[in-house]
Parts: sequence; C-alpha cells; structure tokens
Amino acid sequence: MKDALSKHPVLSCANCCAPVKKTSPKCGKCKAVIQAVYCSKKCMSADAARHKDECRAAVDFDNMPDLLKPFLEVTGPDDTTAAYRCVAEEGGPGFEALRKLPTHKRSAPEDLSEDCNPLITYKRRFVAGSNAVCKPWTSFASATSLMVTWLPPTATTRFAVLTYAMEQRECSEPGSKDEPGPWHVPEEAHSGTTPSLWVQGLTTGKWMQFRAKATGPAPWDAQGTWSEASDPFRVGYADFSCVPAPPEGLPPSDFSDAEKKFFKTLDTPAKVQDFLDTIPMNHEVQDETLFSALETLRQNHGHCIEGAMLGAYILSLNGHPPLMMDMVAHDDDSHNIIPFRVKGKWGALSVSNHASLRYRNPLYATIRELMMSYLDDYMNGQGQRSLVGYTMPMNMEVVFGPRWASRRGNVWAVGMYGDCQKQYDILDAEELKDLRQADDMMHASTVLQREWRCPDNFDEETARRNDNK
Repeated sequence: MKDALSKHPVLSCANCCAPVKKTSPKCGKCKAVIQAVYCSKKCMSADAARHKDECRAAVDFDNMPDLLKPFLEVTGPDDTTAAYRCVAEEGGPGFEALRKLPTHKRSAPEDLSEDCNPLITYKRRFVAGSNAVCKPWTSFASATSLMVTWLPPTATTRFAVLTYAMEQRECSEPGSKDEPGPWHVPEEAHSGTTPSLWVQGLTTGKWMQFRAKATGPAPWDAQGTWSEASDPFRVGYADFSCVPAPPEGLPPSDFSDAEKKFFKTLDTPAKVQDFLDTIPMNHEVQDETLFSALETLRQNHGHCIEGAMLGAYILSLNGHPPLMMDMVAHDDDSHNIIPFRVKGKWGALSVSNHASLRYRNPLYATIRELMMSYLDDYMNGQGQRSLVGYTMPMNMEVVFGPRWASRRGNVWAVGMYGDCQKQYDILDAEELKDLRQADDMMHASTVLQREWRCPDNFDEETARRNDNK
C-alpha cells in the first residue's frame, strides 16, 4: 500500500487545484520552500508571484515603491467636521471655542489601577446571575442625538429575546457635585426586543445618562430591574475616552498620555482583540463614515475598517508594524483586518459584528492560508459564501505618514488607497454559486446573529448600511 501511494501521490495544484506531480520552488527572497505543488509552469509562476508580493509585504516595509508617495499626505489637515461637532444653526460656538471647553475632569492616575482599566470596567458591567440589564454604552450619533446600546442580563443568554424599556436624564459633567435631573422616558420611547435605541431631539452640549431594563418574558415581571446608569456623555461632542482624561481635558488631535499608557499594557495581539471587542459597533447614523483611529476612540464606536485602524495603532505601540488589509467580497460588504506575525506565523485582529469573522490565532504560514480560514464563515445576509479575494497588507505609517492614527474625523484616503491595491483571487462569482449555503442552524447562529444590534427606529437608508455588518 505504501509503495502504491508513493508511485501515485494524491496532490493538487496550489494555484488552480488540478491534479499534479510537480515539485515546489524556493522563494528567492526568504529562501523558504513554498510548500505547494503545481500542475503547470503557469500556475507555479502565478503562485510564486503572489508569494513574492507576500514576502515584500512582510519584510520590505521601509522600501515601498514611489507610487505610494502621493498618498503620504493625501488626508490633509485635521477633518474637524466630525471632531467636537456643533451645528452652526443650533446656535453653538465654532470648533476652536469648543475644543477649549472642559471635558472629563477626572485626574489621570499614575498607574492604571483596576478602577480605571477599560478591560476590567467592561467586565464589571456583567454581574453574574443578575436580572438587571448591564450598564449601557453611549456613543456619538449627531449634534442632537446619541446611540445607546446595552446587553441582556447575565441571568439569561446574551442573545436572548427579551423586551426592554429605557429612560434618560440630564446630568452634570463628570466630577461635578450637582445632582442629576429626574429620569424620564425619551421623546421616542423604546419598545421592542432590540437592546439599543437612537435617541433623538436632544440639546447640543447637554450631559446625558441612560438606563434600561428587561421587562419580559419571565422571570422579569412588568416592573423589571433598572440597570446602572451609563457614563455621562455630552450631546454633540466627540470627546469620549474609556481611559480617565488629564485635568486639562483630552488633547484635541492626539491620544492622551494615559491612553497610550493603557495601550502599552495590551502587549499581545489577543489583549488588543479583547479591547476592540469592548467598543460598540458604529451604525453610521447620519451617513457613511471612515473614522481615524483617534476619532473611533473619541466617538466610542467603530465598524470594521475604523476598528482595524485603532487595532493597528495599538499593535504599533507594542512592537508590531501597523498593518491593514482588505478582504474582498461579492454581493456583500468587504472587510478589513489587522494581520500580524508571531514567530513567523500570521494571525489577525478583526472588528466585526459577527464572532466568526474576528480574531485568528497566529498559526498560518502565509497570508493566503490566513484568508482561507475566513472563507467558510464569510457569508452575506442570505447565507451565501461571498469572499472572493484579498489585498496584501499595507503599512499605515509608511503609506499615510507618522500622524496617520491621530487625525480627527474621516480619513477617506485610507479606503480609496485600499481599493486601488492589487487583488489576489480566491474564487470568482461563478465558483461561489457552487458552494453550499448556510443551513438553518448556521444561518441563525452566524449569519443573523450580531453582538451590537442596530435599533428598530433607524430610517430605511441607515438600516441598509447595517444589513451586512
């Protein structure tokens, strides 16, 4: 039997999957043997070219070609349209005046104690066996609105179908001794089973808090149990930080020293992913966005590419190059991840509303192997596999300059540049049709399941932007 197998090895081409008997070439750059076989010289050359690009992506970050130069400063000066927002017709002051107003006045500690470590405070929201909803998250939506999100009581599963109620109140800025106002139902009362609400009709500049409760089914009676009040959030101001700010407030166009100090405690990719998982999804209430790493932190929410940039920045403070790459999809939203290498193996950080598209341990010899690990889990809302290709990692600092992470507002050039990169195909649209669609179990548990569910009171266009998140 052994002799028979050695005479007729069952092998397939690494490029086109046809039966082959040819041997593998060596990589001229990294000298490693490409662990693959090919059916023809054409396929071998195609995969060798891909491998060469991958080696360059992993090694030659300081020798990027001249074609990158036009992108170094393409984002221009700070985009202040999203930073410290205040709409002129609301009668508020301009950006320069707003940035001088006091924000959080808690003093930044000398060390990151348990009371101000964002990962620890996140876990404290989930009280074991509690019938109360966890402490809500509040994030920026517009000059006169906020997004409020919470998760179900720990006495049930995170994705249990419960009905909820929510209340709001005006309060003073953090550190003030003034008593908060009375709780009352928002102008558009929450009703239904979605643990989130877009709260509209607020006054720009007011500090607000929110609380929620589960009202049914059993064991939650009609009264329910109110959650802890959310952290105060100032309407219309993108000045949130999960790390206590210095007495003078948050720097307008950079990460604070306390934030950087916390990020340096996230000294493994797994710890960075843990932190990224605490940030609510950006549902793009007003319009499509592409926030910088700093803006994502300040607004306290991010979708895939926004969270990817923040993750890449945190990794860069801990010895990794700030890489990012595109995953290209057919009839679906594309996705961005943060590839990294540990002991020569590739892994990835990822911000996604679907757990199946998040973290990958550093186990993969090549970028292509890493991409293939996502193929079966990458599906659109109809349960159809949709991943067709990917681009090589780009070093954000090399392409966009040293201030790439600390700009304010939108950084559309990042997305534009990613769209211009060479695509490496995995499948084409016709081949996708032959793949098995998600069955009922996978459709319910993977395709339809989202951690951060968009509110029921979104308009049609905003709901469309959230279809595949």
